[in-house]
Amino acid sequence: TPGGPAAPTATPTATATPGPGCSQLLVNSNFEADTGWTLNDDAAYTTARAHSSTRSGVTGTTSGYSSIQQSVSLPASASSVTLKAWYSPPSTTDGDFSYLSVRTGATTTLWTQAGSGSLDWRELTFDLAAYKGNTITLFAGTYNNGAGSVSKTYYDDITLTVCP
Repeated sequence: TPGGPAAPTATPTATATPGPGCSQLLVNSNFEADTGWTLNDDAAYTTARAHSSTRSGVTGTTSGYSSIQQSVSLPASASSVTLKAWYSPPSTTDGDFSYLSVRTGATTTLWTQAGSGSLDWRELTFDLAAYKGNTITLFAGTYNNGAGSVSKTYYDDITLTVCP
């Protein structure tokens, strides 16, 4: 299934705030339009929960992997490449998890999070400078193991900022 990791791993690392002259590369980073993102396996745009404005992307509405994805080319000349994403995790803790991954040929899992019992919005930040000069596909999703209730993850305000 697109972009899904094998098991929970990894922890996000802090990165510096981008400076002037930087560009945000993702289309529809706030999910307010029906463009930019490919919705896989019953992922959807929703007004049920949002970090900013009125909509977000929701994954995890079925068993197995469910994700949103977007491909973008990163300039080789960039001095920094920073991914930021806001998410509202699943409240269930029965083995389901949320994830972010990047594909350039092989898929690399950036982050996973098991259900937390809290629906509070949380921010993730990653340094993706290692991917400069490549076209990457970013995946944000949820894995439901089929046991217990279905876990949903809401994603909003996902940005990919490159600085010269």
